[in-house]
Amino acid sequence: MKAFTLPFGRYRLGVMWEKDGALWVPGGIRMRTQLWADLISGGRRVARYDLGSGVVTTQGVTMIAQAMANSNPTYIYGMNLHDSSTGTAAAAVGDTALAVAPGTAVGSRPAGTQSATSSGTNYIYQTVAVQSYTGSLAITEWGLFRLTRAAGGTPPGSDTLFDRKVFAAINVGSGDSIQFTYQNTITSGG
Repeated sequence: MKAFTLPFGRYRLGVMWEKDGALWVPGGIRMRTQLWADLISGGRRVARYDLGSGVVTTQGVTMIAQAMANSNPTYIYGMNLHDSSTGTAAAAVGDTALAVAPGTAVGSRPAGTQSATSSGTNYIYQTVAVQSYTGSLAITEWGLFRLTRAAGGTPPGSDTLFDRKVFAAINVGSGDSIQFTYQNTITSGG
């Protein structure tokens, strides 16, 4: 997509434009993502991090379009697998995986619980998952995926990354876990 900057704001405009992590469609819907991380050590929450908005990928919006066209309606349903790692490369719309090399992921890819609620013109999709760690690591990235993988392994077949976020390190030790809470708020009207 080609974009240009209007002289009166921080909007990127093409078919769609983006402002402060929210995706806007002219005269249509608005989509905003939000990620939180709760560090759990010794069975209790010791810190909560508001990680802000991630980057919905090209793969992610392709899945939405396919689901709307009913060409693959079950494809987006399984998009509730959380992953995290120690990669630090900036998130980009063309990402298809976390930044670490295949086979060096730090844990398994847990499935999150899913819920959908509505409030006025907002419809909120939420998925929550707990990822456990077996060593001391500085976790710096998170992603929402479609396919599972074994701990430290690569997923089978063609994987799909819906959203990715890179953040300041959350240090974990062996036996610690992080509960990731991801929300995607879709607002009608625009």
